[in-house]
Amino acid sequence: MSIGITTAANTSTAEFFDEVHRRFAPHVCLMLAEREGKVIAGTFNVRDGTAMYGRYWGAFEEQPFLHFNVCYYSAIEHCIRMGLERFEAGAGGSFKQLRGLDPEPTGSVHYIVDGKFRRAVERFLQQEREMIRQKREMLLDGSQLKRASHEP
Repeated sequence: MSIGITTAANTSTAEFFDEVHRRFAPHVCLMLAEREGKVIAGTFNVRDGTAMYGRYWGAFEEQPFLHFNVCYYSAIEHCIRMGLERFEAGAGGSFKQLRGLDPEPTGSVHYIVDGKFRRAVERFLQQEREMIRQKREMLLDGSQLKRASHEP
């Protein structure tokens, strides 16, 4: 597989989205909110054969509950309709747990060329991993899903 890297410095937004469409259209899922035929908000998700991964959100206006309806509820409904096994809401946001999305580990792959900076980032990530592990344990201890599964 060949991956072409294009930087923002040499491509326009339109060119970027044209390229995403050309290469990844079957794996992209946009959830859009419209009013009177005009898009007011949306989220950019990617999917594979078993899961959809929520990623980027944007809105032209603020409306109560719009974020959750577009990013979570509509996305979960889409996953069920498409027979996907799971919806990964993305990293961050303790508020997600209130909506039934318990924290799950996420991964990242990157390479930092500068050795000094790379070692500094590695030290930070070692500390951060432990902090995240502890926070995840704490959040899972208070999971509504966990309590509900133990009720008769």
